[in-house]
Amino acid sequence: MKRMIIFDIDGTLMDSNWVHVEKWQQAFEQFGVIIDPLDILAQIGRSSDDILHQFLTPDQLKKIGEKIRRTYRLNYSHQIREIKEFPGVKELFLELKKRGKIIVLASSARKKAIQHYIDLLDVSDLIDGFTSTSEVKAGKPAPDIFQVALRKVGGQSQEAVVVGDSVWDMRAAVRAGIDPIGVLSGGIPASLLRKGGAKEVYRDITELYKKLNNSLITGN
Repeated sequence: MKRMIIFDIDGTLMDSNWVHVEKWQQAFEQFGVIIDPLDILAQIGRSSDDILHQFLTPDQLKKIGEKIRRTYRLNYSHQIREIKEFPGVKELFLELKKRGKIIVLASSARKKAIQHYIDLLDVSDLIDGFTSTSEVKAGKPAPDIFQVALRKVGGQSQEAVVVGDSVWDMRAAVRAGIDPIGVLSGGIPASLLRKGGAKEVYRDITELYKKLNNSLITGN
């Protein structure tokens, strides 16, 4: 049985992955870099530094990297209020709190965006903390963000589980010594999530809520 649940946000709690993809694609194309949207989707969940390094040459990074980042962030900020939460998030959080679980959000997003999501989800009184990209030296798949989450609530890796939608979530959790659970709502296939280390895979948060009693979280 796990007493601490760490949730990724984008693609897990919020239906935001394709907005990220669209805004990255537009930013790259504005500076003459053409990238397949599915290739961008595969990188969502990583830091902006890692995404830029994935698609740009060293020379491009030096010349246009920061311009692309700023363009992406500006475009995304204009769209963020249109992003909706996935069904079942608050219901799941309420049930977890009834069972005495500790809930922490861990995201590669900036603090302002995370606070917006918390307000939209209406879960500020249900979570025990959150971590943002500014609090870590390295983004996923480095374990930093989940290690920070553990430290914030005095948790140990063996008593925690990570719920996320990306391969990067799965790999980062494994590196932190935490069991990961995958959800398909971010668009990444179950086979890749399991290859990344997922112990269980659910369609979305709603399915996890319905099957909570037989999940890794409860240990039943």
